[in-house]
Amino acid sequence: YRMAGFKVVWANEFVPAAQESYKANAAPDCILDYRDIRTVQPGEILEATGLAEGELDLFDGSPPCQAFSTAGKREKGWGKEKTYEHGATQCNETLFDEYVRLLRGLKPKVFVAENVSGLVKGTAKGYFLEILAGLKASGYKVTCRILDAQWLGVPQQRQRAIFVGVREDVGLDPVHPKPLPYRYSVRDALPWIGRSINDPHGQFKP
Repeated sequence: YRMAGFKVVWANEFVPAAQESYKANAAPDCILDYRDIRTVQPGEILEATGLAEGELDLFDGSPPCQAFSTAGKREKGWGKEKTYEHGATQCNETLFDEYVRLLRGLKPKVFVAENVSGLVKGTAKGYFLEILAGLKASGYKVTCRILDAQWLGVPQQRQRAIFVGVREDVGLDPVHPKPLPYRYSVRDALPWIGRSINDPHGQFKP
């Protein structure tokens, strides 16, 4: 977001290792809230950032996705709390409700929310439909698309469900990026790797 010209004013991260990673890369004036998102109130975010309700341009969130990942237990793990390395516990499949709760309190002009593609597959689709209905009922025009990073300039095969919502009074429709006509590879991103392999004595300087 910073590379795209945004100023990130507030962020929340629950896991200590991720907190350290985010803090190491965040702008000095970005507020990093370490609390369990279930305890965070919209008014606290507005007060901390000095924003009024409805003034925030963009609210981005990626509620934990392990409960819906096709690589995980999926419905076998629903209703069971996940224990994190610092001892705290959460039911991941319910955390999108917290995103919707904060969205309704902040009333940003636009929101973006992300989750695994497994959210729209199999029995998880019921959750998807509930989430979509909740987002729309919050006063937004909402669309969701499955996007694959490898067709959007990232050298990684990574499919994600991306929700985009625009507040109804803004008068614009949600827009998703169109896939590029080519797949972006690791070779495209790091062209010197191939040359280095062909230059085992290190004579080539990228």
